[in-house]
Amino acid sequence: DAGSGDGAAAACALRLCGSWPSARAVLGAGGVCFEGQAEDAVLRAAFRPEAPWVAVRDDLGSRAARAQGRAPATVPSQVQPTPPGLGPPSLAFAAAPFWALAASPPLGAVRELLEVLSSPEAAVLASAVPPWLPFVSFAALLGAPLGSRNEDLDLHWAWSEKSLRPLLLAFVDQHVRGKDPSVWLSAGSDWLSETLRGLCHRLAIAFLEESFGDKLMARTLWGFAAMEMPSECREVCWGAQDPAILVLLSRSLQVSGPAPGAGDEALFWPLASYLGPQTESLDLVQQAGTVLASVASQNWPALLAAHHRARHGGGASPLDSVCEMPLPAGTAPPGGAAAPKSVLDELE
Repeated sequence: DAGSGDGAAAACALRLCGSWPSARAVLGAGGVCFEGQAEDAVLRAAFRPEAPWVAVRDDLGSRAARAQGRAPATVPSQVQPTPPGLGPPSLAFAAAPFWALAASPPLGAVRELLEVLSSPEAAVLASAVPPWLPFVSFAALLGAPLGSRNEDLDLHWAWSEKSLRPLLLAFVDQHVRGKDPSVWLSAGSDWLSETLRGLCHRLAIAFLEESFGDKLMARTLWGFAAMEMPSECREVCWGAQDPAILVLLSRSLQVSGPAPGAGDEALFWPLASYLGPQTESLDLVQQAGTVLASVASQNWPALLAAHHRARHGGGASPLDSVCEMPLPAGTAPPGGAAAPKSVLDELE
């Protein structure tokens, strides 16, 4: 039975499934069960990934909403029916739950999806999808309002829902925290870089204008400060476009305990991901140092800025004793495999 065997066998069996009943059986054998709104969301994402809940509309309001990275407000009559789960999907079944999170789902679907995806059994899903997908789906979920299915024009955010908070944190621990992003960032594909730039920009706006410094939002946004991330993302995090973002990040990303540690929960990635192998732009970290001079508390942006300034000057870094230093500046990261042409190409 592939579903009850090791994770690699279950992931392989899941990739071979050509219909939802067979995929559901494989997942169920491994303890992963999608029911109710979660199953509905999976079917929508798998069989209609380009528009899981509502058809793409061309009116001014809908276009403005999409330009802001969110789904247009809809009434129940505009929601498309759930596609039948028969025949081969347009999107791999393992990827569909993550993709559904990124598609501005309604609150109930988010809660039920996270309940499944944050469980240890969901590791089989993560092993069967591209390694960037959990982070991308999480950043997309936090950076846009949840889908509205009524006339209520108020915006609802996943990070502000108290009932979702434990599930969001469990998702991060299960799929993101402590994993090395250079495994997938080093490929340097144009479509992934463009996706990350868009997500970072959207998340930064929501962090500054909507959350006013929410700690989970800060942790997620600071994930874009990893050295392998696109330079435009790192510039946003370091306050090059708006210093207020860096000030808020410094207040939210406090060092846990009396001294910095490599496993600090404020950091999504391993500390080495923020240290190198290359060194951050001197102008960027000098500007950051000026902005952070008024922040008295010990925080990760200030420590990392001091680290990069020390590396440029050949001095000692305040993080030298925390973990093993990365490779010398100029060392090329390992090459990655050829990237697909689009996100959906890799998820199919």
